Amino acid sequence: MIKVRPARESDNEALLSIHKNSPQGTTIILSTDSSPNYFNRTKAYKNSHVFVAEENGQVIGASSCAIIDTIVDGKPCKARYGFGVMVDPAHRRKGVAYELGNQALTLLNEEVDLRFAIIIQGNIPSINLITKRGSKLMRDFHDVALFVYKGPPSEHPENIRPMRKKDTEDVIALLNRQYEGYDLYKPYTKTSFLQEIERKPFFEISDINLYFDEDGVRACLGLWDYNKILRLSILDIPQAMIDQSIASKAPFIPEKGLTLVNYYGTHLAYDDEDIVMDLLRYSLNELNDRDAHYLHIPLDVDSHAYDLVSKLPNIITPFHIFAKPSEGRIFPGIGKNLVYVDSAHL
Repeated sequence: MIKVRPARESDNEALLSIHKNSPQGTTIILSTDSSPNYFNRTKAYKNSHVFVAEENGQVIGASSCAIIDTIVDGKPCKARYGFGVMVDPAHRRKGVAYELGNQALTLLNEEVDLRFAIIIQGNIPSINLITKRGSKLMRDFHDVALFVYKGPPSEHPENIRPMRKKDTEDVIALLNRQYEGYDLYKPYTKTSFLQEIERKPFFEISDINLYFDEDGVRACLGLWDYNKILRLSILDIPQAMIDQSIASKAPFIPEKGLTLVNYYGTHLAYDDEDIVMDLLRYSLNELNDRDAHYLHIPLDVDSHAYDLVSKLPNIITPFHIFAKPSEGRIFPGIGKNLVYVDSAHL
C-alpha cells in the first residue's frame, strides 16, 4: 500500500538517490544531481511543501508544490504550483505519481484559486497525468538558453554595476512596468522584492547587474548560479547534434559526460533595446569568466524580450503551462495574456 506524507529532512538521501536515478530529456539525456540538499529548490518559495510516497517504509517517490500569491486574468489569486514529481524507476507504472497527487492535495488542505504546472514539450506521460486531473493548456513559453562565450565587450562598461539595496525602488519600478498585465506576475513592493532575494538560495542582491545613466536604472538582469542547486550531466547525445555544434562553431561541444554549468537569468527588465543588449553582452562575458556554459532565460514567445534575447546564439526548449481553476473560480481570459515565468519555476 502506498502512503503519502510530508517529507522530512531525514528523507534527503533517499530523495537524492531517486533524483539521480531519474534521467531527463528525450533527445539529449541528462542525469540530475541536487546534492547535498534536495530541499534547496523549494527554499526559493515563501510557502512550499515536499511530499514523499512510501511503500513498506521505503521512499519510492516525491512531489513538491508552492503556494503563490499572484495575478491571473487581471485578478489577484492564490495559486498552487506543482513541480518535482519523480518516482523510483523500480516502482513506475504502479500509479505512484497519481497517488502522490491525490493524497498530497488532501494533506495540504489549503484552499487555492488555481493550480498550475510546467511541463517540457514532449513529456507525454506527465501531460497525460495532469490532463487526467482536468488541467488544460494555459500557455507556452520557451527556455532560451544563451551560449556563454567571450563575445564583444560592453560598449559602456562604466554604466554597469552590481545592484545595491538602495536601488530597490528603481529596480522594482522597472520590473513592474515591464510585466504589467502579465499573468503569473504580482507587482513587487520593496518588502516583497527584498524578501524574495533573501529566500533564493545562493543568490544575493549583488548578483543583479544594473545598467544606469543620468536617467537612472535603465535595465537589470540577475545571474543565479543554479549549479549549486541542480547539476546536469550529459548521459547521451545524438552524434548529429555534436556534428552540428562543430559545424556551427558553437562556443563549446556538448559531449557525453560533460557536466553543464548553468546560470538562470532573473529579474530581466529594461526600457531601451540597445541598453539591455549591452547589459546582456556584459553579463555573458562575466559568466564566461566563471566557466559557465548557458544562461537560461524563460520567456513568453510573444513578448518583446523574447524577440531581443533570442537574437543571441541559443538553444530553445519549449515548455507548456497547464492550469486548472478551483471549483467556483472563473478566469475567462486565462491564457490570452502574456505570461511571466519566474526562473525558480524551471
